Amino acid sequence: WWPSAEMSAGQLKAEIAQIHEAGFSGFEIIYKNGGGVSGVDLEHYGWGTNAFNNLVEVAYDEAEQYGMQVDLTIGANWPAALPTITPDDDTASKILAYEVLSLSNADFLEQNGQLIYTGKTPRPAPTAETAQKQDLIAIIAAKMTGESRMDRETVYAAATGERNDLEIPVALMDPDSLTVVSTKEDFTWTLPGNENPEDYLLFGFYMQGNGHAVSGTTAQTSYAIDHYSREATEEVTEYWENIILTDKIREHLETFGGDLFEDSLELKSNQIPWTKLMLEEFSSRNGYDLIRYLPVLIDRFPAIGFMQSAPTCQRYGFADQT
Repeated sequence: WWPSAEMSAGQLKAEIAQIHEAGFSGFEIIYKNGGGVSGVDLEHYGWGTNAFNNLVEVAYDEAEQYGMQVDLTIGANWPAALPTITPDDDTASKILAYEVLSLSNADFLEQNGQLIYTGKTPRPAPTAETAQKQDLIAIIAAKMTGESRMDRETVYAAATGERNDLEIPVALMDPDSLTVVSTKEDFTWTLPGNENPEDYLLFGFYMQGNGHAVSGTTAQTSYAIDHYSREATEEVTEYWENIILTDKIREHLETFGGDLFEDSLELKSNQIPWTKLMLEEFSSRNGYDLIRYLPVLIDRFPAIGFMQSAPTCQRYGFADQT
């Protein structure tokens, strides 16, 4: 782990010699500014700077003398992130944020014997100060059955690994009632038949950046890319082509090989992961549209595979889970 590129070539050479003498045939380089390191001049010694690239070249030169392989992480720290994007860019890490509204008679206006919705548009607050752009995916109405079931799950505390057996209540929806009211914020919705407004919920789902920053690595804050996006992946490879891959680094990789890898995914959000082409890809891979079932996705994605306790938001589902 390199705390910064502000270290001597002599120290680097000595450590590589020690690695070789210990019998290892290769090593990986991770720019990991942390562990109490402070005051680093990231503009001159951060990831992707000339100083960083020069040190990588030194590492390669020394490794070549011992026939060792050198691996590099895709970005500084993890997950893959770039200083050239903001959370509002299409290629930044995205979530499906939502707001759920409970309805009442006060949200409707009666016209010709029908109830026309006149309430607010369900819209969540931005997830971060740096992520303000919100793209509406769908407004969805669902009739609740008034019943619930319990999901039984075993989860583990992220810090301690302690096991926790949970019973999570799931509010049940009438699957036939799920309706995509609109994919635009200006919409008109008429309550079906003579239904009771209080039996219905209105969901608003929006794609927005999650503001996931990989801090302390570059002078300009690096934000996590959308790991489901081909376009975002291409931005990473373009950054390598233009900034990281010097002639010397290219020559070493061609001659000695070496991996460019993601050390740890760690997409730190417990909200619904999303990407611009999610609905299109889901439909092509599964043969049906996901959009009307979006409420079922709520609270199904614990951060980094862990939950420390019972979820704080309501889950939704169906009595028949098939």
